[in-house]
Amino acid sequence: MNIEIYYPVIILQGELLEARETKKSVTLRSAAHLQFRRSVATKGTSVEYQIDVIREQHLLKYLELVDGELERTGCLLRRRHKAVRSAIDSIVAAAKRVTDPERKRDIMDYAR
Repeated sequence: MNIEIYYPVIILQGELLEARETKKSVTLRSAAHLQFRRSVATKGTSVEYQIDVIREQHLLKYLELVDGELERTGCLLRRRHKAVRSAIDSIVAAAKRVTDPERKRDIMDYAR
């Protein structure tokens, strides 16, 4: 089994500011790491995207965070190997029944 996990990230050399809306104005605060989240509705489903935005000085700490997440994810996948394998097999079976390449990609990308 080969699972690929992507971490889109924007690295800034300068200052990173977090904006918080208050009742009367906007408050700005310096930050090392923020997450940009977006929900996109397509074909009757909603897909969530997340892009990490970090300052260059925060890169090593960010990489340690990602490494820890990948380690925990690997442990969970190994622990639930049978369930993961079963889910993958059912996705592949559904994709084999479809001839339209775009629909096949949808099945592989957004299987739920």
